[in-house]
Amino acid sequence: MIRLTTCNNSVEAYTLKNLLENEGIESYLTNENFTNLLPGYTGMLGSGIQIMVREEDAARAQAVLAEQQGRL
Repeated sequence: MIRLTTCNNSVEAYTLKNLLENEGIESYLTNENFTNLLPGYTGMLGSGIQIMVREEDAARAQAVLAEQQGRL
């Protein structure tokens, strides 16, 4: 598993996770509890909610996120 991206809050993380799942890409979140309990530390020492995907899905997952950002 590799880190696809890091989010600043749960809403953003779950939105992206659901977007990936809708495209058939499995993912999971790390650091969710730490980030929610200590939001002032987001961005320090690699904190933030990380979205992890399988290495073989990484390129496709990056393309899905890039397409989503183009819509915003």
